[in-house]
Amino acid sequence: MQDLELCYEGVNFYDGSGGRISRGLESSYNNETYSNITDFIEFRKNLKNSLQRKCTHRCALRGEAFEPGNQAEIVEKWVEANVDAISYSDEALEEKLYDNRDVGVMSLLTPVEMTKWNLEILTRPTPLPGSAWIAVYSIIPQIMHYIATSNVEHVETLSKKLLMVADDAGNSLSNQDHLLVRGVYQIAAIYSRSVDGSQSFDEQLSELVDTISEALTVEAPDADSSETLAEMASTTVRNATVATEIYIYACSARYVLNKQRSPSAKAVTLAISQLRKSSLAKMSALRSLLNNHMRGSIDKNWATSTATFDVPAKFMLSKRKYIVDGVAKSCFSGWSRSVKNLVQLWEQWS
Repeated sequence: MQDLELCYEGVNFYDGSGGRISRGLESSYNNETYSNITDFIEFRKNLKNSLQRKCTHRCALRGEAFEPGNQAEIVEKWVEANVDAISYSDEALEEKLYDNRDVGVMSLLTPVEMTKWNLEILTRPTPLPGSAWIAVYSIIPQIMHYIATSNVEHVETLSKKLLMVADDAGNSLSNQDHLLVRGVYQIAAIYSRSVDGSQSFDEQLSELVDTISEALTVEAPDADSSETLAEMASTTVRNATVATEIYIYACSARYVLNKQRSPSAKAVTLAISQLRKSSLAKMSALRSLLNNHMRGSIDKNWATSTATFDVPAKFMLSKRKYIVDGVAKSCFSGWSRSVKNLVQLWEQWS
């Protein structure tokens, strides 16, 4: 997947910078430009302790679950994964981690009191991430690691912490973030209760199936195609992606239960198998919706009818139609590629 490849490029940049910085230090020493040495040392420290580096590594770890391969290989990656908690308190961000963006050259001239005209806010697909976002994507890989290594105590502790972080975060997390948290919490509960043996997990298993099924709901387009288009852009494809991620995590947990010869593994396997069958039908419906309806709708309804975008929309359609066509083509291609990849994952994981 292209998005995952970009993530890996980020990982390679951060991890490969150490060697280049060392060569820069050596060159500065040989050329007797000693004033540069302290700059290189500080730069190396900033990169090594970069908040972006931590988050990029964690996103790459999540992305590896989407790579082709058998379940044994995926679970082994979770076993070997470095899932040390990311420090996300104010003190940690001030003293231990660095935000290396140069805000001095990224000016935003919109007056602070005119928030509704702030293009950065208007064009964001999700809310601005806060420390809760970092916490969530620090804890989820930890939970999967401890499921893979059969550490029930850590799974229970971290799943409760994950739910508490999400509840406290409220709207600072997107709907998709909350959906992922709910699904992972349910998987952790199923695993813990299955290993325990004395507790029923039927309710949690039913809730997990409902979480994934509801996220994959695909509505037939109505007369208001612009509303359908907005829903597709902001919710439908993202929900399908998160549902697929939850499903893959559930498959990994099921594999671990089977490997442990848990008596509960059979019931979990049956539920996941039935879920996969119904979900594949929904993913096919989503693919058909894209191919049969969305391509034409993007050309006609690429801008909303709100007053905020009315003037620029008319200008672009009348004077820069080629730009609109390019955006429409890229938008549709991105959605189509994403859904195609998701369908392949549902077909691969059984």
